Parts: sequence; structure tokens; C-alpha cells
Amino acid sequence: MSNSGSTAAGPDDAHWGVQTTAEGSPTPQGVTVPMPRQTHVGGGAKPAKGGRRRRATGTANPAITTPVPPSPQPGVDQPPDSQPDPKELTLPAGVEPPTMGMPRFWMWWNIRFNRQDPNNPGYLLVPAPNAKEVAYRQERDFLGAVQSAKTDLVVQYRTRHTAIILVVNSKGGGSKTTTTNWSATGMRIETGCEVTVMDSNWASGNAAQRLRFRKDETIYDRMVVDNFGLLSRDHNTYVGQVKANTDGVRCIAAKRVQKGGSGKLNAGEYGGLAKLAFANCEYLWIDTPNDITSDQFLMLAQMATVIVFTANVAEPDSLRQLGESMQVLRDFGLEDKVNRSVVVINNLPPGKTANDYRKYQHEVDIHNNDEVTTEFPGHKGPWMGIRHDPAMADARQVDWSALRRETAQDIRLLNIAVLKCVPLKPVLKELPKSQGTPAQPTAPPTSVPPERSAVVTPPSGDATPGPVQRPTQRFATILSEFTDPTTGADGHTETA
Repeated sequence: MSNSGSTAAGPDDAHWGVQTTAEGSPTPQGVTVPMPRQTHVGGGAKPAKGGRRRRATGTANPAITTPVPPSPQPGVDQPPDSQPDPKELTLPAGVEPPTMGMPRFWMWWNIRFNRQDPNNPGYLLVPAPNAKEVAYRQERDFLGAVQSAKTDLVVQYRTRHTAIILVVNSKGGGSKTTTTNWSATGMRIETGCEVTVMDSNWASGNAAQRLRFRKDETIYDRMVVDNFGLLSRDHNTYVGQVKANTDGVRCIAAKRVQKGGSGKLNAGEYGGLAKLAFANCEYLWIDTPNDITSDQFLMLAQMATVIVFTANVAEPDSLRQLGESMQVLRDFGLEDKVNRSVVVINNLPPGKTANDYRKYQHEVDIHNNDEVTTEFPGHKGPWMGIRHDPAMADARQVDWSALRRETAQDIRLLNIAVLKCVPLKPVLKELPKSQGTPAQPTAPPTSVPPERSAVVTPPSGDATPGPVQRPTQRFATILSEFTDPTTGADGHTETA
């Protein structure tokens, strides 16, 4: 007879190996069935000392099993209320995951649990790198930028024509000599090209001293020729007369020494000296005088391939006269050269870039916080900046190894911008040989840089490549138009 919903086990059940639960449901033999806990209820005996006191829960409940959903069968559609798996998130474009310290662990955590960035839905949450990794990334990126700039500078040098580069500013102290000497030295050191600096600033004339020439090789002793015609047109003789400093940079001055003192050359002599120097080098950097309306300056401006306007942040007047200088040269018919010229701002303070001074390409009001009063549109050239460096301050001598690496990178980028303004060289085509021989590229001798070599085809039917020309021979057309430098623009012949 049942008591409180339970059924006693009968003899037949024991015979067939069947156990009966408290609820009376049969269970196969050997299966453990959870038994109800015995609890202390009411005023019965308390648990023994040291035993665990349990809260009374009344009658024990039978074992409860959690239903397991059936596994999906192949070929059977899922129920409409089932949700698809979450999409695997990816890194945002241009974001580098951290690889050091705890940020690396949190990055792994976010990937493991597919954590989404709340500010950028659809992408992984990327933790910020620590200070050590930030410094490592900055160093890595800077070294990569330096290597890329060095490669680009060599590529530009090999693919561009030779050029005359004119450095201009109508204000003294505008960093014309500084820009000329340091840029010419950097171009020579990092490309190996033939570079000459021409000092045409008769007011100061200190380019040679700052290029580390000895005291007995100053402008008034060696760099200036007493008889202007003594400079030889032969390349070997010219190299012996105009020697190079330890960096390989040559310097020649547009002055002459007379018995009564020093004097400047006239426009014809300026042009003749520039042509002669350019015929014996690949890049001629000219430090110009402050008077940009003189005949001597205009003669050089007509010959220039690239014009570089300079300004010095430490000299506010050089900034204010930048736009006026551009406009003056436009009025003289040099609008095309001015509009594609390069502008370089020297002595940049920390946190400033050259673009912060773009307003000075226009006319500004010096009495009203340098606000723009008249705009001079048309300039499309690059704006470059050179940060302040103690090695370049106070008219010190040029020492490339003393520069900070950031400043050297600024000068390197300036040279790249200058070379990009020089026209490209024509592509040399392969010259086919006679009798059906396949065309082969002509390899110049190792003694001459391949980027400056030229192939001459003889006038006969044989197309065998001729000898490689020297730079002086390649400028034969310039020398053919050479005006006797001893004869001025007015036909007056200078005598010693």
C-alpha cells in the first residue's frame, strides 16, 4: 500500500534486477539515483557537534535533468529563431596591433573573444601601445624614412638633367648662404655628383670660408681671379685651378681683385663665369646678392633651372619680403620659374612646419599681426622646412657629420624637392647592332657613373656605340655660346 506517494519494492522487482525510486518509477540496475537529503526539521535531534548545519528545505526534489537540444541534421533547415554565428572582426585599416607588454596580452584577449571597438563598429578593439613600443615605432619609422629618402635622392639624381640652382632672398640674413652651402654639401656627399658653389653675393662673400677652405684659400687670395680670363676652359686645368674642399665641393666667387680694392663683375662677366662653372660640374648652386633687380642677378635668373626662395624665422623681415620678391621676379618675366620654385623656411621652431608660413607668399601688413593684405596667386611649388640646429647657427663652417639626423633629413628632402623641379632626361634606347645581332643595352665603363654617361652614334652605317663623353664635352653647346668673360655687356674689355 502506498504511503506519501511512494511504492514499496516487490519480490518480482528484485528477481528481475529492477530498482524502484522514491517516486515509484523503475530504474535499471547499476544506475546511481540521487537520494533525497536528510534534513533536520522541527524539534528532532540536532546534528552532532562539529557537523555542518544545513537550512531546512522540506521534502527533497527528485533529480532534474536539463534537456539537450537535438543536433542539426544535414539537409534539414534550421528553425527560424536560430541566430547565425557572430562575424569575425578584423583590424582597422592602418592600425598596428601592439606587440609588447600588457597591451599585447589585451590584444590577444580581444581577438580571442572577438571584442568590438565601440568607437569603430565592425572592427576589433585595439589597445594603445605602451611607451616603450611607441619609442620603438618612432625610431623604426624614422630610419625607414631616411633610407627611403636616400634612395629617392639617388634616383632623382640619375634620372634628371644637370641644373643651375639659384638661391634667392632680398633680405640680408635670410639664410641664402646657409641654404646654398649645406644643400650643396649634402647633395655631393649622398649622390657623389660634381657640385660647385658660386658666391655672387658681393656684399658678404663668405661662402668659401664657411665651406672650410683654408686661410690661404680665401676669396680674396685664390677663389677670386685677378685676371678673369685666366680660368681655363679645359676641364682638367679648371679642376686644378678651382680645387675642392674635403667634402668634394668646389667654390668660385664672382669678384675680382683690383689694385685699388675689390670690385664686382658686370652682367656679362657673371653670365660667362656661371657658364664656365656649369660646364665643369653637374649642379651649380649660386648664392645671389640681395639686390634682385640688378643686371647681374637678372642675368643669373635667366640662366637658372630652379629658383629656391629662402626665409629665416629668426629674421622676420626675410619672411615679409618673401612674397614681394616673388612678385618682383614675376614682373621681370620670370613668372613660370617663380610659380614652380621651391620655398624653404629655415630655423623652424619645435612644433612648426613650413606650411605654417605659407601666408608670407602674399603681401602682409607688418603693423597688423602680419595679416594678408594682397594675395599673389600662382605659386604651385613645394614648401620645405629646415629645423633649428646649433651646427648651422651663427654662420658656422659646414660639417655634415655635426648635423642632427633630423636636420640632415630636412636637407635631404629639400634636395629631393629641388631635383624634382629639374626636367627628366630622355630615355636611352637600345642601339641594334649590324648583321641582325639582337639589340643589347650599352653598359658604360665603371670609371664613369652610368647615370651621367652618353652614347654617341658615329655617322657611318655601323651603329657601334662610341666612347662615353665627359661632362665638359656634353656641354659643348653651352661653351659654343660662351661669351668672352673678359668682355663686359657693354663691350668694354677688362684688363689686369
